[in-house]
Amino acid sequence: LEQASDGSSRSAADVEELLRERCTSICESARPHPWLPTAQRLEVPGATAIELSIARVDLAEGYGLRITCDEEGLIPVLATPAPTPPAKGQITKYLALGDYLYASLDNVDPNSVSVGTQQQHLALPDGWEIAPSEPVVVAEVIAKHPWGTHVVVCANGNAYSTTLHELGRRAGQLFNSNRLSVQRGNPNKYKPAANQFRILIRRARPRPIGASPLVVEDLGPNDRVLVAGSAVYVHGPVLLPPRWDKRVMESVDVEAEKPQPQPSVEEEQQEEAEVALPPVLCPGPWKWVLSPTHGVTVMLQQGGDIKFLKTTVGMLTEEELREIRELMAVLGESAGDPNAGWIRPDHFRLAKASGSWDAARQRLNLRLDGADDLGTASLEFNSTGEPRRDQVGVTIAGDVVHTRWGFQTMEHDGRRAQTGTVASIWSWPETHEPSLAVELVEGPRGQDLRLRVLNLRSKSEGGDTVRCLFLEAGEWVEEVHGDRALAGGRLRLQVRTNRGRELCWPPGPVPESAESRFVLKAPAGCEVVGLTAGTPSPVAPAAATPAQGSSGGGSSSGGRTTPELSLRPL
Repeated sequence: LEQASDGSSRSAADVEELLRERCTSICESARPHPWLPTAQRLEVPGATAIELSIARVDLAEGYGLRITCDEEGLIPVLATPAPTPPAKGQITKYLALGDYLYASLDNVDPNSVSVGTQQQHLALPDGWEIAPSEPVVVAEVIAKHPWGTHVVVCANGNAYSTTLHELGRRAGQLFNSNRLSVQRGNPNKYKPAANQFRILIRRARPRPIGASPLVVEDLGPNDRVLVAGSAVYVHGPVLLPPRWDKRVMESVDVEAEKPQPQPSVEEEQQEEAEVALPPVLCPGPWKWVLSPTHGVTVMLQQGGDIKFLKTTVGMLTEEELREIRELMAVLGESAGDPNAGWIRPDHFRLAKASGSWDAARQRLNLRLDGADDLGTASLEFNSTGEPRRDQVGVTIAGDVVHTRWGFQTMEHDGRRAQTGTVASIWSWPETHEPSLAVELVEGPRGQDLRLRVLNLRSKSEGGDTVRCLFLEAGEWVEEVHGDRALAGGRLRLQVRTNRGRELCWPPGPVPESAESRFVLKAPAGCEVVGLTAGTPSPVAPAAATPAQGSSGGGSSSGGRTTPELSLRPL
């Protein structure tokens, strides 16, 4: 209930209606928020991108929201700052050529055919200059556009004809000189020294800002961001206490507080090179870009397997694919079409995604099996280089082989493979804070035992810390052993670092032969930073690798799940 100004109380429905009246968002969730941890879909159907802004978040202190691309909360939203509306007097009509944007000083559409003139002295907008009369400017910017006038003036006073002057017969030719009038002051103001003239200005083209994971807490009131796609999921309320203050974690050093000499440029560059993280293969998610509009998203699993997440191409069931394969087998080689070419993603329907990865060798293999209009088809990606960092994350290049009907590899102009790219949809850090400590945290009544790895940016998530181990320099969590055989279904966890140090709760070793035991190990190049719930499996695996977990693991007993590791690149 909310207390109204007249002293009466308003119902939840009244408050909701009041909020709806004040709402300025383009879209809203499908149902009122119950103020319990949940995920709600926010969608503009058919949109290629949506703009998000958060004017205000009214939550209890220490709580916030999380926005992801998927309902499970695995894939972070990548967002770019939205362009701010132009202020009065700013340039909004321009054309781009090379490294510059070109406009008229009085902000007229470059393609306007309504003849006019700049009538007043005007100051240059911030960041703009009067364009020089360089040959490329005259030939490409002035001679090919009308600019809503007959003649355009450049920085040296030279005036050149546009496509409107004499029906375009003089376009790009020098019409006159000394046609720039300057009114001295602070700032200077400019005007053409003739009628039916305008002044050409330019500015450097703004550098693109790469997308980065959206963090709601970093947005100010009414900050706007652009998100690709037509929908996002809003998770919350989630517990987000204030971050630790790094100064509290450090001892006070009187000598260190004294002014220190500034490092040279060479020393700074050397320091950056020492702490920079080389990009490596890590769990992901990763997106195999099939075309500008189609892709397949996967996670790299422990043990070197691939987990399919989602795709934008059409889908087939494995039963439908089996029927198509049987038909192809009956037709034999006659099923082949000699005019067939590369497999088009917009015609391809996916039945199965598989593959493997090797963290040590930095190699990735992905395979898509399905069909298109000509029969069975498969696409296989094999990486050919090492992962590299770009503006938005990490990419790895490779060759993509197209195979039809299970036996014929497509080729074109002598090429038997196309170039392909698999890109991370998470931002790769230049550096990261090292892990400082590992805790085993227990919930109320001894339930819900959790693993928590802390660094300087960690946020407390509640619970009672029952065991804690401070990590040394160069030490990280490498293995997690578990046992669900305790009374009441309680979980015992045993954590082991790369230096052999261990942490266990409740006390006692994890039995080697227990059917409910599981063992999880981080792949090379990664450290353990937590545990997730995992996916139930109705049948226990016949044999398991240490990275996948030992037999049982809770998967064959009452539908229990084996946790999965949360990983971070070293």
